[in-house]
Amino acid sequence: MYFLVTGSCGFIGTNLCLRLIKEKHVIYGIDNFSRNGVKNNFELLKKYRNYIHIKIDISNFNSLFNQIKKIKKIEVLFHLAGQVAVTTSYIDRRKDFATNAIGSFNVIECIKLLHPNCYCIYSSSNKVFGKKNFNSPVSDKAILDPYTPYGVSKAVGDLYFKEYSTKEIGLKTCVLRQSCIYGTHQYGIEDQGWLAWFMICNIFRKEINLYGNGSQIRDVLFIDDLIDLYIKLVKQKIVGSFPVGGGNKNSLSVKTAIKLIEEIANEKFVKINFHRERPGDQKYFVSDLSWIKKNKIKWQPKYSIFLGLKKLHSWVKNNQKLLSS
Repeated sequence: MYFLVTGSCGFIGTNLCLRLIKEKHVIYGIDNFSRNGVKNNFELLKKYRNYIHIKIDISNFNSLFNQIKKIKKIEVLFHLAGQVAVTTSYIDRRKDFATNAIGSFNVIECIKLLHPNCYCIYSSSNKVFGKKNFNSPVSDKAILDPYTPYGVSKAVGDLYFKEYSTKEIGLKTCVLRQSCIYGTHQYGIEDQGWLAWFMICNIFRKEINLYGNGSQIRDVLFIDDLIDLYIKLVKQKIVGSFPVGGGNKNSLSVKTAIKLIEEIANEKFVKINFHRERPGDQKYFVSDLSWIKKNKIKWQPKYSIFLGLKKLHSWVKNNQKLLSS
């Protein structure tokens, strides 16, 4: 099959492309190398003949259109590119909007104009629900109520992908409102990818900052499990908007995650600094995965939190030179 993957050299994009490469698909990857670590991931991907890279900024419609027009066949789109940090969205609101809102519109509009039979998946975020006080798993019926510029910009892309699946426009689109995804090839930073960041800090003997009291609950999903789900969705051409994470079985507090990392690394954190909660930080978010069964998708997370963190620990230990560069 022929795939277009935006954000192909990011954390999720790299893991997805490696899986698709292994399965002998052809991948056109779009990435402008704006994120930390992506050039390292590109060095990994460019070795493969069935990976074709396009360096471009998706916020420029004409350039994007002209590049996608050159591609003769695209059967599946994975739109994973985006500005990913809440704090950055406050610092540079225009860039956040240009990348997440305008960029997402540009991508789906180009696909509609040039490859209207393409199946499209959009990587959205649980931040589209804003500061809602959930106290039970969040279903696919939950109403969007974004807070923070990042939440708003992701919600714009989220709604546009949903809109393009209406009968009036006619694409097949799937929106995944993803909770905490973690795993290999993740160059976590304090603002995004917190499990990977904590693991990196533990191994590199750095202090960590904890915002709030650490009782925040999150469901976490190991990257291999997410890619498994992506592949299932493509095969079944599932249409809709859904929450995605580890679910109840793979949920934990931030404090518990810290203890698990210390246990796996056999090393206490150098220091934990406590600060006030950040804007838009949800006290509880766990994905209701009942939509999986309703859509007759044979999938469930294979990785427990402990097993996933062990694999992440091993990757960080083995890639310290890359992570320190």
